[in-house]
Amino acid sequence: MILVIIIFSDTILAKSKIVGDLKIENDTVNFGKVLVGTSVPISFDLTNIGNTSIPIKVVPSCESCTKILESTFIIEVGKTSKLNVKLETFELTGPSERTLSLYVGNTMKRIILRMKGEVFSPIKIDPSYIYFPKSKNKDLSQTLSVFIQNESNMDLLLDGVFSENKIFSPKLVRINDKYELLVKTVPPLNYGKNEGYISFKTNYPKLPVYKIKAVSNIQPPIYFTPSRIYLKKGIQSKPVRKYFKLSFENLQKPINILNTELSAKGLILEKLEKTNKYISYSIYLPEGYKVSNSYEEQLKITTNLPEFNNVVLEIKGLDGF
Repeated sequence: MILVIIIFSDTILAKSKIVGDLKIENDTVNFGKVLVGTSVPISFDLTNIGNTSIPIKVVPSCESCTKILESTFIIEVGKTSKLNVKLETFELTGPSERTLSLYVGNTMKRIILRMKGEVFSPIKIDPSYIYFPKSKNKDLSQTLSVFIQNESNMDLLLDGVFSENKIFSPKLVRINDKYELLVKTVPPLNYGKNEGYISFKTNYPKLPVYKIKAVSNIQPPIYFTPSRIYLKKGIQSKPVRKYFKLSFENLQKPINILNTELSAKGLILEKLEKTNKYISYSIYLPEGYKVSNSYEEQLKITTNLPEFNNVVLEIKGLDGF
C-alpha cells in the first residue's frame, strides 16, 4: 500500500492581529502534511489601517528553504498586500516550523510570522546533512558518507546520483536493503564556504529526485574573528565598543594594509595592536547612534596580497542580545 500525502496549504491557525497601523490577517499558517521536496506556496495578508504608507521588509529565518517573492515593498493607506512565500521542504523532516521576521516602517517593531506543518519522507538520511570538517587546506580531499534507509512500505530504488557543484564527487552504493552515499571533495576548493546539492533519482511516487546539501568550509590564511559584527538594533543608550581581529597565518610574504574603508557613517574604527599573527581593532558606537532594521554595513581592508586584496567584515543589526 502506498501512503498518500495530502497537502493542506494555507490553513489559518491564528486570528487577525493588529500591530500599530498594520493589520495581519494570519500570523501563523499551517501547511499541513506534505511530501519532502514539495514546494509549498504560503501567503500572508497585510493591511494598512493607518493614515500614511508603510514600508515593509521581510527576513527569513532560513534563506535556503524560504523563497520570498518580494522582500521589500510599501503598503499604501487602506490597501492590502499579499506577502507570498515558497517554502522548500528538501531540508525539512517531521514536525517543522520556519519563521519570517517582518519589519514595519522606520520603527524598530518586528513581527514574527510562522509557517508550521509536517514533512514526510519515505527515506531516512543519517546524518541529514553532509558537513565536512572545517579545514585550512584547500588542496585536501576529504570523504564523508551518509546512510539511506527505506522508511516506506515499497521496494525503494535509488540511482542517477549527481552533484550540481563539481567540487563534490558523489557515489551511491547499495548494501542489501540500504544505500550508502559517499561524497568526496575534489581539490582545489575555494576559500570560504563551498556548497551544493547532491541529488539522486527515486522510484517513489511524486518524489522523482531527492536532494541533500553538502558543505565544506575552507578557512583562508587571512580572516576576521569574529567573522561578522552584530549591533543591537535601536538607539544606543550608551557608548559601545565592538572588538575584533584580522588574523593571518601561513602567508608567503608579510602582509601590509594599504587601505581601510568603513561604510557606516558615525562609527569610529580604532586600531589597537599589531603582531606577527593579527591586527586587533575596535569599532566605537557613540551614545545615540541608531541601528535601523535594514542596517547592513561593512569594513573593507585592502592588502598587498593579490589573492586577498580585499577582506570584508560584515556589520549587521540584530534584534536584542
